[in-house]
Amino acid sequence: MFSSRQLLAAGLAVAAIFGATGSPDQAAAATCAGASAEPGEASRATLARALVCAINAERQSHGLGAVRQSSRLERAALGHSRDMVARHYFEHTTPEGSTVSQRIRRTGYLSSARRWMVGENLAWGAGSFGAPRHVVQAWMHSPGHRHVLLLPSFREVGVGVAWGAPRRLGRRAVTYTADFGVTRR
Repeated sequence: MFSSRQLLAAGLAVAAIFGATGSPDQAAAATCAGASAEPGEASRATLARALVCAINAERQSHGLGAVRQSSRLERAALGHSRDMVARHYFEHTTPEGSTVSQRIRRTGYLSSARRWMVGENLAWGAGSFGAPRHVVQAWMHSPGHRHVLLLPSFREVGVGVAWGAPRRLGRRAVTYTADFGVTRR
């Protein structure tokens, strides 16, 4: 279906497309500690764990295995979230042209892989739009994001959470990067 080096990527401003209704999958995500926390109500670490939990709740509800956390993917994701907030852009590629796979490669995640595949979902939101369960819900209602989140091949994920938004806001916001990956030696 995909070549081993094909990059799957999709971006999303959660506040721009939010509006989905509740579902059984959403109920599973609600059991994740911190999944309903808004920016400023929980630590970045709690929001990252809640986002991974909500991702895995969706995957499980679709008969897929859970993705486990990868510190290398997390390093790439956190750096990208922080960079987008600091330099006010919202893209998978940095203003200088650094791509998802290049950022992930710099962490050593791909160093001994013969075959690999990576994907990335982005989101930012303020208030309830920044809560992990709402971010995952919005991704599930966006075809490109849904595809990345539910790709059976992915085995690992790294989530980067940065305070603030890629655009200047007058209230608390959070920016998420979820980098997914699988490698074959």
